[in-house]
Amino acid sequence: MNGIINVIKPPNMTSQDVVSYLRGLLGERRIGHGGTLDPGAAGVLPVFLGRATRLCDYSIQGDKEYLGEISFGVSTDTQDSYGNPLEYGSKRVTHREVEDAFCRFRGEIFQRAPMYSAVKVGGQKLYRIAYSGKEVETPLRRAVVYETQVLRRMVENRFLFRVRCGKGTYIRTLCQDVGQAVGCPAHLSLLLRTRVGIFGLETGCTLDELRRWKEENRLSEAIRPADAAVSHLPRLVLPGTCWGQVKNGAGVPASRLCGGDAAEEGALVRIYLEEHFAGLGYLTQGQVKIHKLIWEESHGSIQ
Repeated sequence: MNGIINVIKPPNMTSQDVVSYLRGLLGERRIGHGGTLDPGAAGVLPVFLGRATRLCDYSIQGDKEYLGEISFGVSTDTQDSYGNPLEYGSKRVTHREVEDAFCRFRGEIFQRAPMYSAVKVGGQKLYRIAYSGKEVETPLRRAVVYETQVLRRMVENRFLFRVRCGKGTYIRTLCQDVGQAVGCPAHLSLLLRTRVGIFGLETGCTLDELRRWKEENRLSEAIRPADAAVSHLPRLVLPGTCWGQVKNGAGVPASRLCGGDAAEEGALVRIYLEEHFAGLGYLTQGQVKIHKLIWEESHGSIQ
C-alpha cells in the first residue's frame, strides 16, 4: 500500500495516535505523517503509506493555513488552553489593536520554541524536559508568516483569526506574542489547520469515514498517489529504458529527457520513467540523478 491519505485529525488526539490507529486499520507498518499538529488542535494531517513515507519531509515545505481563536486575559505555560495560568490581565482589547498586533508579525520572524514542544535541546525533547520539572532556555527558530487576518470578535476578549505561514511556525507562540504586543496576556484557545500544501479540508476524510470505507472495500478512494505531495516540484521524464540506471543511483544524461518541465541546475525534481513516478532527484552537471527512490519493481514493468 503506497500513497497519501489527507486525514482530518480530531482534537484530543496526537498526530502519532492517528498513525497508530491507521496502522491497525490498514494493516500497513510503514506509515508516517507530514507536519505535527498539537494534541488539542484539529485539521489537515497528510498521512503517508508505504514507500511514500520517504516523502514526508518534502511534503511539509509548502505553506500552511490555520483558523484559530486567541483569548486575551490570561497566558499559560503551554501557550494554549490546556496549560496552567501564568499571568492575568483585565484590558478589553479592540479589533483594531488585535489586527495591528498580528500585522507586526508578518514576514520573517524569530520565535522561541515552546517548552511543551517536540523541539530537541541537548538530545531531549522539550516537552519531556518540561514534564520533569526542569527549565532550559529554548532555542530561537526562524519562521515566516505570509498573511494574517482577524476575522471577528467571538465573545468578550476572544477573536477568530486566520494565518498563512511557512513550516515550523508555532501559532500558539504567535498568540502569546500578539498578547504581549497588545499589552494583555493571551493564549491560543482553538486551532484548526485548514491546509498543508495542496491538501485542504475540502478533500480530507475523518477517521470514522476511513473505517467505514475500509468495511465497504472503498479505501482506494481515499488514497492519493505519492507524487501528489510534491507536485510543486519540476517534473522530468526519462524513457523507461533508463530504469536500470535510475534504480542503481547512476546519473542519466539530461540529453535522454523526453519530456517534463524546465528545471534549474541543482534543482530538486520529480523523476518519472514515462508515466511512472520513480522518486525525487536532482538535475546537476548535466545529469539527472535519483535521491529518494519511490518506485518498486514489484509494481510492474516500466519498459
